[in-house]
Amino acid sequence: LGLGADGKFASSDDGLNVARQNGKGVVLQAIEGFFAFELGYPVVMHTAHEFATSQEHQMRLVSLIQNAPHLHARVRDRGGYMMANGKESINLKSGSRILFKARTKGGGRGLTGNKVVLDEAMFLQPQHMGALLPTLAAVPDPQVVYGASAGLAESSVLRGVRDRGQAGGDPRLA
Repeated sequence: LGLGADGKFASSDDGLNVARQNGKGVVLQAIEGFFAFELGYPVVMHTAHEFATSQEHQMRLVSLIQNAPHLHARVRDRGGYMMANGKESINLKSGSRILFKARTKGGGRGLTGNKVVLDEAMFLQPQHMGALLPTLAAVPDPQVVYGASAGLAESSVLRGVRDRGQAGGDPRLA
């Protein structure tokens, strides 16, 4: 989340690998809240490999916000917490939104996001990235956060991020 000399984020791809049940979701909640509440990004998109996982993350983030009066006061009075099928979001009075999606081949197409958080990144497939990355093409200072608790043999996307990190030399990767 560091800034470069140009005032933009120092990295556009960020990997977070945390052992199971050790707080990865809490770190992702803090990042998403920071992007929406403090930096005012119009759209922060949280995705997970299954809708139930994305929905559970949303419920935990809603609980955190509702238990922090200074944050809850910044959520829209009507339509602030949307739980309806396909409309899952947290909508701030400022206009910032945190969207919650399940990854599919087409999930994310037609949406514009500033920051994309890929929870359970070990389940990412190239077609998921093909659907999501165009959402960042037209925005300034885009960022993708890959959150994972482990790698899988078939995790070609996550392995690619890891391999880029181990190779070094990519200043836009953290």
